[in-house]
Amino acid sequence: MAANAPSTSVQEFISRDTWKNHSYGMSGPGSPHAHPTKASPMATARHQLELINSVSPFSTATSVLDIACGPGTVYRELFSSNLPLSPTAALLATDISAPMISHITARQAEHQPGDEHSWARVKAWVADATNLDTVPSDSQSHVVSQMGIFLIPDSDAALTEVRRVMRKDGKAVFSMSSVAKAAWNQDIMCMVEELHPERKMPTMPRKWCDKGLFKEELERNGFKGVRVEEFKMGLGYEDEEKTVEMLWKNMPFIPQVTRGMSEEEIKHVKAKMVERMKERFPGKEMPGLALIGVASV
Repeated sequence: MAANAPSTSVQEFISRDTWKNHSYGMSGPGSPHAHPTKASPMATARHQLELINSVSPFSTATSVLDIACGPGTVYRELFSSNLPLSPTAALLATDISAPMISHITARQAEHQPGDEHSWARVKAWVADATNLDTVPSDSQSHVVSQMGIFLIPDSDAALTEVRRVMRKDGKAVFSMSSVAKAAWNQDIMCMVEELHPERKMPTMPRKWCDKGLFKEELERNGFKGVRVEEFKMGLGYEDEEKTVEMLWKNMPFIPQVTRGMSEEEIKHVKAKMVERMKERFPGKEMPGLALIGVASV
């Protein structure tokens, strides 16, 4: 990397091919869900669903579409919540990453009691959020993107697809969320650049980090009745070393930023990350801030 190369937006930095192969699980060691009693960024999904439900109850849904669904966080939270869900609603999930979709199909293969009312109903498939040609126009009553669209290189194209597939009966609702601030990025992962200034970390686009700009961006893309809320989130953990390894593995920009670093250099950076976590976050929780937008068409 050039010594003084300027930082670029994470939307531009992470390629479509990277997203196609990116994955993280819903449970198990090193996953974002490994410590359910601790704070998790995934808590935003539950709050997002509650906001959607306050605008258009899931009990009235005809079809729910989760775009950039990842390992199925939205449906996991929906099924474990007390939000009534229409028993006849189609439940759809798409992601550009086949490994992400495989988490959902693996969960479906477990055939746990009650799945006939939840996971067995989900139809999940690989699809690019900017081209959902298998989803009919004017077909969706509820469209969700949890920490997804704001990372897509061509978010305008993805939002155009959202508007296309939403029903135009005045009752359809769309919601997307973003990460406005995250100590795990701004305090910890940033140490790669701090220790190696030539290795520039990608930055988050301002339009997804500011409530007013977020609202303007959705309105510019044709959405109406836009409301954007802040939601305090956190990343809780038990072990700093394991958390650094989890972040290193799950952050899709890390392979590109660290390409060419020696094993000793990487080991040193990770050790410094652990040291900082212990110094700055003795309570074993790193704070963050999410933005959640809700809108109609």
